[in-house]
Amino acid sequence: MMYSAPSNPYREKKQSPLVKPALLTMFAFAIVIMFHALLHHPEAVADNRAYQAQTEPGLRSAAGKNSGSNSAESMAGLYPAGPPPTVPFNVMMLLADLNDGTEEMIVFTVDPAWAPKAAAHFKRLVEAKFYDGCKLYTVLPGFAIQTGINGNPAVQKKWEKVVLEEDPVVRSNEKGTLSFSADSDGIKNTPFFFTIGDMPARSLDKKGFTPFARMISLTGKDGMPTLEERAQNKYRQKPEVAKIKEEGNAYLDREFPGMTYIKEAKVLR
Repeated sequence: MMYSAPSNPYREKKQSPLVKPALLTMFAFAIVIMFHALLHHPEAVADNRAYQAQTEPGLRSAAGKNSGSNSAESMAGLYPAGPPPTVPFNVMMLLADLNDGTEEMIVFTVDPAWAPKAAAHFKRLVEAKFYDGCKLYTVLPGFAIQTGINGNPAVQKKWEKVVLEEDPVVRSNEKGTLSFSADSDGIKNTPFFFTIGDMPARSLDKKGFTPFARMISLTGKDGMPTLEERAQNKYRQKPEVAKIKEEGNAYLDREFPGMTYIKEAKVLR
């Protein structure tokens, strides 16, 4: 009688060399079928087309930030379908409460050749009347003037769902230019600043701030020699950005009265 050793339960059983490739092929085929079903589902197709129609090149949704979402619904009304600008256009801003209660007009040219994504984003914001009522909440003498937080916290929160993607810096932040500013996370959406000095250009360029426009007049005068004086405020950097976003102009009017603000902004045809 021949004696056979008991089988080792931990020893791998020999398989046909065709078994594993066959299993992998079946698994891959199942994945392809699943994605095909998802991509061709009527609702998925509709959502994708709506999203593409509502967004501009260079923009993305701030998913997970400020309750943002990448759904077409969150973009609807903010970015209606339409091609981004390809040629320069002028924007007028009327500044009010310039210390003495007067008003003054500032005009600048937005150039898509400098920063196409920023130019398209800024144009949408102006056309949506987003900047009307925004305070010039930071004035740094010889450096920059910052604005662009809506006085209504609900409106600000809505627009913060859309994040501006970076344009390469092709134009220096010289005196009189406008660039979008970034928050502590490096995210850009609505705030922007006027560069009002010659010295900041090099440091701002290196940090990736991309000019998209240049001021051409202040109440009919070339350049911007008087903008700093006319928009000056005694508060400098005292207003807290987080509180402005949380309470809007109610916070600024209460704690920092008499601050210069944008009464109206519009694209000049």
